[in-house]
Amino acid sequence: MSNQRILILDIDGLRPDVFAASLNDPEQPALKALLGAPDRVVSVEALSTAPSITFCAQSSMFTGRSPAEHGIIGNQFFDRFGRLEGRGPKFYAFDVGDLLAVEDALRIYSNADGLLGRLYPAGVTTLHEHISARGRRSATVHHMVGRGADVWLKPDLLQIARMTKGGGLFGLAQGQFDSEMVDKAIALLNGGARPDVLTLYFLGLDQHSHHSGPSEQLAYMRAQIQPALARLVKELSDLGLLADLLVVVASDHGQKPVPDDARHSLRLSFPFERELAHIFDVLGLDVHDYPGETPDCDAVVASNGGLAYVYLRRPAHPWAVPPRFEADVLRVAEAFWAAHLTGAHSPELEGAFKSILVRDVEHGGWAAPFSALDPQGNRQLLDVAFAAEEGRTVIQAAHRLRASEADLSPDVILVANDLEGFYFSAPLLGVHGGLHPEESLATLAFGIGQVSEPERAAVVLAAVREALITRAAAERRPIGIADLTRAVLAALDA
Repeated sequence: MSNQRILILDIDGLRPDVFAASLNDPEQPALKALLGAPDRVVSVEALSTAPSITFCAQSSMFTGRSPAEHGIIGNQFFDRFGRLEGRGPKFYAFDVGDLLAVEDALRIYSNADGLLGRLYPAGVTTLHEHISARGRRSATVHHMVGRGADVWLKPDLLQIARMTKGGGLFGLAQGQFDSEMVDKAIALLNGGARPDVLTLYFLGLDQHSHHSGPSEQLAYMRAQIQPALARLVKELSDLGLLADLLVVVASDHGQKPVPDDARHSLRLSFPFERELAHIFDVLGLDVHDYPGETPDCDAVVASNGGLAYVYLRRPAHPWAVPPRFEADVLRVAEAFWAAHLTGAHSPELEGAFKSILVRDVEHGGWAAPFSALDPQGNRQLLDVAFAAEEGRTVIQAAHRLRASEADLSPDVILVANDLEGFYFSAPLLGVHGGLHPEESLATLAFGIGQVSEPERAAVVLAAVREALITRAAAERRPIGIADLTRAVLAALDA
């Protein structure tokens, strides 16, 4: 068994171009000290999930599984079967969202496994559990996936609320949150802990980018991440832990700039900002649209940045009964297209959508695939529908959407018209969740900044290349963020 130690720096929302600029930035020496010279770093642009959004993507990173396999198909989604927790149909919103689902946000870090750890289906193993099965130890600081870790240092929930929702006197600077996270990690090491794999989760950059725009990411790296990493480098060096340490820098998605105005921000907030709700009102459907409402309604909308999920119930039937494709699903999808084209039913939605996807579970069962519905009512395979935009306004859209198809998937997916700046969220300057390359490409890099055993370092980095690049090529698929788990385990096993 090797004695390889690994440090994972999980920087939420870090764009690959910003990472590349940071690694070559003389104002960020700590990053280079950890990873080494750029020509010795194994670095790829990894494809995020669809939606390219945090809880879905982070679950893939730390289980090595697709969203269809681990079941967390968005920051928000609906369990129409009541299967996940055995308490009836339930709307999940890990990010709180328009409907203020505070309970779910709090339960992310509750008890030993956390909410995500309890929701993953049987057979889905976390990176920490893989590490433990190898007789090794892991620790994670502030990350939402903690099941199986020997040490899981959780964030203060009040601080998260102050940073993400607070403002003015009640706000908490994103840099302060990240800095305090690193301080916790340093205290853990000073206390004698020596995990084989240590994960640090930086939430602040993503939040800063949401509110200041993606163009501010490099400035945040310099002003906030660099000082925290400098303290960490010094501590690792003083403790004799820096030599031969494999350092991973990873992100779950990117971000793209959008206008922070009410025109482009599409919401379901009750009683105001109900742009999406007007369609259901006109169709005589009761949509789940106010805090505390039970799912005893006709429709549920889950907002995930660039994508919105629409779940529809067959009238007078339980949620677990498939909706009628023509009378329920197509009726709603066509109404959204009408709103897009002419502003019918909801003038705020005119021009708002790039694509609308539907699936026919009435005839195809809960594994039915999505197809793209055009404004004329024609359906196309996803590969055909997105072919003309591939590499320009979408990246691997069909592949990623298929990897998220599961029985928990919605009946309709609304794809925001990102080229015109639309998105499903409160007003922001940076958004992700959709299919555009800027929000869909994530950072994944491996390096050993201080090498005492060159031959050993070469073996470890070769194992990483094999797990990342060679394996993806052999399987004829793009490199994805789920390859993080595979590459880390390959390095441990090398």
